[in-house]
Amino acid sequence: MKKIITLAIFWLSVCEIYSQDLLVLRKGDTLDVTIIKIVPDLVEYKYQNEMVVNLIAKKQIHKIIFSSGRIEVFNEKKDQPIIKGKEDWGKVIITFDENDIIGLTECGTIVGKSDWGGIASVKGGENAMREMKKEAAEIGASIILITEGWHKEKNKPISGYGRGVKITGKIYK
Repeated sequence: MKKIITLAIFWLSVCEIYSQDLLVLRKGDTLDVTIIKIVPDLVEYKYQNEMVVNLIAKKQIHKIIFSSGRIEVFNEKKDQPIIKGKEDWGKVIITFDENDIIGLTECGTIVGKSDWGGIASVKGGENAMREMKKEAAEIGASIILITEGWHKEKNKPISGYGRGVKITGKIYK
């Protein structure tokens, strides 16, 4: 009888080890956890052999792979380019949508400037953003979120007559 109980306890503990869910974050990290509950904006989970219930925003999650094999996708993972250095500046993504950077790691603020302004502000904006991409690539950042200096409704840089263009953004990995 002792052997059967010992075997049953061993079997249940082995099942517990292998019955983990896999939480795949937007920034690429994966967590071996047990999903407790999914509510409108959050997911509750626990790590193995811990009693603490953790919370994570659904916006940070790409998908959950449940121990049953079922997959639930929360956010389509945008292919984030791998930036190895300044020569990869052309791969850096510029965005105006804060949803594109949720779950990523902020690396700082960046400013792009150009003397082209006024009627040439579009050209100035292109120059400023090109310089921002080069600077972001130098530190390995792959996404720039533009925060200032861009007129969203007109889809062009904000520029006064003859004063050039200054665009500010936050960079993310």
